[in-house]
Amino acid sequence: MLIQGQHPAQEDIDGILRRIIRRTVSPRAVTSEDIDRYVQKRIRDVDPLPEERGSYERSIRAWDIAETMPATRWICADSQGNVWVEEFDKEGLGQGRFSVFRSDGAWLGHVDLPDGLPETRGGLFQPWVEIGPDYIPGVWVDEFGVEQVRLYEINKGSED
Repeated sequence: MLIQGQHPAQEDIDGILRRIIRRTVSPRAVTSEDIDRYVQKRIRDVDPLPEERGSYERSIRAWDIAETMPATRWICADSQGNVWVEEFDKEGLGQGRFSVFRSDGAWLGHVDLPDGLPETRGGLFQPWVEIGPDYIPGVWVDEFGVEQVRLYEINKGSED
């Protein structure tokens, strides 16, 4: 259940460490399937000429690859002072779920964003404008290319 927290005054931006927020998660090893999916995604995105595809794929596979997936992809704070941490999903190609922490570091739960949200951050939804106490605004582009702001309700039901 997502519970609202109080936001202590932390007005300064002097770079002093104020709090460490931790949650134990097991690292996920990078598999050959993860690499294959990533390579295929890069090839689809770049769409090299047919005669350049082989060398492009070989150059990607020659990169140094980490042994484990990153734990997080993106972090932001909502209007209530809660910290939203997007988990790294799969091989980094999908929308991760968010772990939400109260400003004192207490873990409040997960928030999964629904399928079909607009893509604004490298093909993923990013609630970068603000996150309210019970909504996330997002930018949606209609069939005429016109941007619209839409509010998505945060359902504070039971966890998982």
